[in-house]
Amino acid sequence: MSDKYYLVRQRHEHLLGPYNLAEIDDLYRQGRCELNDEVSGNLGPWLYLRERGNLKHYYPELAAIFHTAENKEHLVSSYDKYDSPKQRSAISSSVFIIAILLIGGAIGAAIYLGRFYDDHILAQVTQAYQRQNYQQAVEILATNDRLVERLINEVSISPQWLPILRSYAFLVDGNLTRSLIATVYDQTAIETPTDCTVARWRKIWQESVNDWEQFIGKQQLIDRHWSRLLSWDPHWLRTKSSPSWRHPKSYEQGCFLAAHKAFIALSLPNNSNFTIIRERIMWQAKYLNAVSNGREIIYPRGKVNPVLIWNCMEQSIDLRTLDNCRRIIRTAPQTQLVVYSQEKYLWNKLRIIETQLRNDPSSTTKKASSFSATKSNDSYNGINYRETLDYLAGNGSNNN
Repeated sequence: MSDKYYLVRQRHEHLLGPYNLAEIDDLYRQGRCELNDEVSGNLGPWLYLRERGNLKHYYPELAAIFHTAENKEHLVSSYDKYDSPKQRSAISSSVFIIAILLIGGAIGAAIYLGRFYDDHILAQVTQAYQRQNYQQAVEILATNDRLVERLINEVSISPQWLPILRSYAFLVDGNLTRSLIATVYDQTAIETPTDCTVARWRKIWQESVNDWEQFIGKQQLIDRHWSRLLSWDPHWLRTKSSPSWRHPKSYEQGCFLAAHKAFIALSLPNNSNFTIIRERIMWQAKYLNAVSNGREIIYPRGKVNPVLIWNCMEQSIDLRTLDNCRRIIRTAPQTQLVVYSQEKYLWNKLRIIETQLRNDPSSTTKKASSFSATKSNDSYNGINYRETLDYLAGNGSNNN
């Protein structure tokens, strides 16, 4: 064996060596080197070990190792396995195409299985919704964000999903996508946040604390979403309905439900202002679930905040009870809330008269005051009572 050294290159990048001739022989016999590898010795050319002719010309000592009679069987099998550059290119292309097809098939299968799974979840949501178990429906839907996005994309051509999405938006607790908020939004005559979700109301209530004293303590009307919501008439909320809404029955109902859910879940400063706000919003929420029978009225005593008088008025089912509620604030200082409470008295008077006339068209209930004939919108929250006024104008004209 000579002192000549060689380098072996595998797959055009991985170098082994340098080796002397004896080490090359050992390398081959140990299976660490094969005919498809390249070799170069003492700055000579790089040759494939399979190239018998070139190898005999440039490195005859290597040809004696790799192309001897004793390696004939090995050589045949190696040549049979060897792929020419064109064959290798064709095989590589075939492998690439097969890989693409397999990946595409896998993606297609994943999409199909995902769609199948989504349809299974959607069937559960629909069944719960049809049973009017709305909370269960939205909780099932909340486990699959992909399905929510799918319904948002399909709602323009499949509007039957809109009521479900609207229930989801107002009953689920969490940050919702802008696309969902835009999808469920509905025009409303009264002022509401554009984003009326639970998450948004959580922020509104947290930021409201500094304004409590001005609204409750100083009894001033302020331009805030939360204070306007406290003035919303629960009778109007309960009866308000809109097309493609089921639960909630309108955007305003949904907005209130979200505000109420956010309020009761927060830890807010527990003081006298909070107590009044809590009592007010809990009464509104209670009436949305069950109509007042007028028998559970507890008249506030002593120095009472006007906001609690609103509860008293809205629980009244006859004019005598309503007048007793108003009497509590007749001698109170004329703050902005007290003045506004006189207006709320008139809206509740309209409600009672309308209800009595609908139940008994021959009732001798007096018509609404002249105030009702010249004004149809609540001056603070914008609620429109035109329907009530039109009914009274058409059905109460003979009443004294």
